[in-house]
Amino acid sequence: MEKHIQEDLVIQKKTTCYIHHHGYCPCCKRIVSAKGENELPRAYIGPVAKALAAYLHYEAKVSKGGVAKTFREFFDLPLVASSLVGFDRKLYEKGVPFYEQIKEKVRWSPSIHADEIGWNLDGMNQWLWCFTNPQVVLYHIDAKRSSEVVKKFLGEKYEGILISDDFSAYGPVEAKAKQKCNPHFLSDNCHDIVYSENCHDIVDSQL
Repeated sequence: MEKHIQEDLVIQKKTTCYIHHHGYCPCCKRIVSAKGENELPRAYIGPVAKALAAYLHYEAKVSKGGVAKTFREFFDLPLVASSLVGFDRKLYEKGVPFYEQIKEKVRWSPSIHADEIGWNLDGMNQWLWCFTNPQVVLYHIDAKRSSEVVKKFLGEKYEGILISDDFSAYGPVEAKAKQKCNPHFLSDNCHDIVYSENCHDIVDSQL
C-alpha cells in the first residue's frame, strides 16, 4: 500500500440571501429587524472577502488593481479598485478600538523599545515611529521627529524602562530608567579602536 497526500485549494464564491423579518417596538416606536450571521448591513461584499482583499494588498503587497483582477478572475466576484478604498475605510473604523488598546498597553508596559525612521506619505516626508516589546508593537506616522511624539505615547513620565538610541528626542522624556542600545553605545565609545579586540573590554568596564 502506498499513501499519497495532496493538498489543493477550493476556489469558489459563496452567495447568501438574508431574509429580514421586521417588527414594531412600542417602546421606542421604531421598526426593528435582526442581522444575520456574518451579515454586513448595506454591503454586497462579505467580511471574508474584505479581509482577504486587505491581506493581499497590505501583507502580500498586491496592488489594488491586482486584487480586483484576482477577485474577478478567480472568484467571479466583480470588484473595481475604487471599491477597495471603501473597504479600507471600514477596516480603519473597526481597527480604531484595537489601536487604542495597543496604545494603552505601550504606555503601561514595563519596558519599551522606541525608534523612528523617515517615511514618505503621499509625497510628503514624515516619520514612522515604532514602540515595541515582546508583547506589543505600535506604529505611528507623524510629521514631527521630537520628544512630543514620545511623550504622546509614553506620557510625561514613563514608569518603565525606555530603550532607544542617543537621538535627542528621547532625552527630555522622563522614565523609570533608560537603556541605550549596545551598537550605539559601542560606536560612541570605540571610535577608531578595533571592535573585535577592544570594544568588549570597554563594555565590561562599564558594567
